[in-house]
Amino acid sequence: MTIFHIVFAELFRAYGSRSMRESLFTIGPFSNKYMQYSVGASLAATLLIGLTPGVQQVFNMRYLNGREWGLVLGLACIPITVDELTKVVYRAIDFGKRPLVNTVEPYVNSAVGKSSAGELQEIKVEL
Repeated sequence: MTIFHIVFAELFRAYGSRSMRESLFTIGPFSNKYMQYSVGASLAATLLIGLTPGVQQVFNMRYLNGREWGLVLGLACIPITVDELTKVVYRAIDFGKRPLVNTVEPYVNSAVGKSSAGELQEIKVEL
């Protein structure tokens, strides 16, 4: 039961980890097809290991009843819920927001001989 809980919790949390500030529902849970492939493969492998009779004994696992599956899925939702609530706080206090890029007036760097527009200027050096 512990293995199922850890796997499901991390797979759920992976959806929320795609952005530090934007909610899973803003981004869209199905917006990344490769994420779907990897989560599907992970679920398939976990269920194959956990539900196949010959393989269960190797990993010391057993079939779960409905109550245990409910507990696994319910507890697996806690990390993604905490992540989403943290994002609400981040957005409220503007944590992690990138500053706007400031525009700088063009200037001429006399040592290099270039202006900010990339124009080359002739520099005369007398020895």
